[in-house]
Amino acid sequence: MTCTILVINCHLLYGFGPLQVDMGNITITLPCVPINEEYEKFFSDVWTWIDLCKYSLVPFAFLAGGNACIVCKMFINKKKLQTQIRPSGTNPSSQQDEKLSNMSMLLVGLNIMFIVCTLPVCVYFIGEPYWIPKDIPKQIQLQDPWWAFVNLLMYTNSCLNFVLYCLTGSRFRGEVRRLFTSRKLARIGTLNVTEHATSQRDF
Repeated sequence: MTCTILVINCHLLYGFGPLQVDMGNITITLPCVPINEEYEKFFSDVWTWIDLCKYSLVPFAFLAGGNACIVCKMFINKKKLQTQIRPSGTNPSSQQDEKLSNMSMLLVGLNIMFIVCTLPVCVYFIGEPYWIPKDIPKQIQLQDPWWAFVNLLMYTNSCLNFVLYCLTGSRFRGEVRRLFTSRKLARIGTLNVTEHATSQRDF
């Protein structure tokens, strides 16, 4: 997958480069701009749609399909468990229902968060040539508040995974709690050993 993405994006290595612009008696060198008008048109009109598919829509389709398969498999296993338990006269375990509910909430939350956080930045790139004039300098374009907003959403997608796992997964919360508790206990044990060794040496 990584190699495929590198191959798809490799055109950026030769499509952008320094460009010298003559403005009267002054020559200005732009460090990273499209090398020609054809590539600039491709990057603004075609590549943005390709980027929308590879960065947001296609991964979302894979995530949604894979998560739907996981939920369906868990639901089928739950049905099998119920049919195995009923003949013995006992009720199905509520832990299985809670596990299925938590897993479903987590997977649905991850899917919604992914599409909400990644789609706006792709849409922004598609619409940028239409609502931002080309004669505006790049430094001014980067001050657009909507550009800052969609970038924050894009990075939020990576930051909120941990929060979602903690909110919906009781087992994950237990492991995180155990991780910090064990470190605290280990620190206390180290301090006790150090104090004991110091007291023995003083004695």
